[in-house]
Amino acid sequence: KLQCLGNINNIKKSIADKEAEEVIIAIESSEHKNLGIIINELENTNVTIKIIPDMYDILSGQVKMTNVLGTPLIEISRDIMPVWQQTVKRVFDIVVSLLSLILLSPVYLLIALLVKIDSKGDIIYNHERIGIHGKPFRIYKFRTMYSGSEKNGPQLSSEKDTRITRIGKTLRKIRLDEIPQFFNVLKGDMSIVGPRPERQ
Repeated sequence: KLQCLGNINNIKKSIADKEAEEVIIAIESSEHKNLGIIINELENTNVTIKIIPDMYDILSGQVKMTNVLGTPLIEISRDIMPVWQQTVKRVFDIVVSLLSLILLSPVYLLIALLVKIDSKGDIIYNHERIGIHGKPFRIYKFRTMYSGSEKNGPQLSSEKDTRITRIGKTLRKIRLDEIPQFFNVLKGDMSIVGPRPERQ
């Protein structure tokens, strides 16, 4: 008899507590409506997901098959690209970000000087974003708002936002406030080609 570790609502906690690397979804046909809910819950975990398939899936050969103790399973892979493509992409990220940091160094220095002259506060602004597998990291930008603008928490910004500095308006318009993110790309927090990391 298998031990019940919880339900769908606390599946992430169960995975973390047991340090699970693989999740097998075995549900009745009548419960297939819950399949999407379970997969969504597992979205930001780093586990391999396997599902006991319908007979149609097996016969049509339209899914990647594996098995555990003779039981056929469908394996859900988050990696769209094969390993060699991921390696090439990472090398591309490192080369481009290194070149950008070196070649744009005069621009970095000029912007840093303008930000410092324009208003008091740090030159670089950083805050938490969510990366791959739900892992948080600190993203870096040139500061475009007056210091203390988010003391009451993050707020949506608009074109006429009074919190934005004079130089900040220009930097935002031509996206130069985001060039410190090449450092994030170099670290592997994000990629040059990929989804934009959002706040929690």
